[in-house]
Amino acid sequence: MMWMMGLSIQSLLDLAVAGVLAMVRLGIFAFIASILCSAAFFHTAQEVSSGSTPRAAGQSTPGV
Repeated sequence: MMWMMGLSIQSLLDLAVAGVLAMVRLGIFAFIASILCSAAFFHTAQEVSSGSTPRAAGQSTPGV
């Protein structure tokens, strides 16, 4: 019946392996991205808690 639809067992296995590999790669990417985002958040939170507020480039201090 699979032969009538034009799909063989080999092509179905190829698609399954490609899907599993894509999920693994996306999982690794998400893990690295979450670590980098957490590091950026903690760096910013540390600056804010120490009293220095991060300013955008080109913004001047009021009264100066």
